[in-house]
Amino acid sequence: MKIADWGSSLFLMIFGAAVAWQAEKLSFGSFRAPGPGFFPYCLGLILMGLSLVVLVQGVRKKAGLPETGLRRDKVSIALAAIFAYALVLDFLGYLLSSFILMSVLIRITVKKAWWFAPVLACLISLASYILFKVWLKVLLPAGFWGF
Repeated sequence: MKIADWGSSLFLMIFGAAVAWQAEKLSFGSFRAPGPGFFPYCLGLILMGLSLVVLVQGVRKKAGLPETGLRRDKVSIALAAIFAYALVLDFLGYLLSSFILMSVLIRITVKKAWWFAPVLACLISLASYILFKVWLKVLLPAGFWGF
């Protein structure tokens, strides 16, 4: 197991525990009427669980080929896309901005057919819109299109 796996899983476990610990100080509420501490507490627990999964997978992983170096061009494109997302979110609206961001991020990370990134980006954007706007009733930027 690589030291990076140990380090990242340990850091995420401590961070998740800190989030859950701080969320306990807020009102928890119930499942039907969650309070301000409900979601951070659940997210802290999820983060601790996922860090445990990373740790277990790292222990089971056999030594393989050395990892390649950091792709600075992809990192730069991803950071620029996220920065641009923040700038155009109010103007273009949540759905269109999220679709463009997801398309760019999927395109630079996954090598599939040309149609894969826009289709998956559309599904992710619509699912997150339904989750936040319809189910949780969060006010999202509508943009100049009105949706």
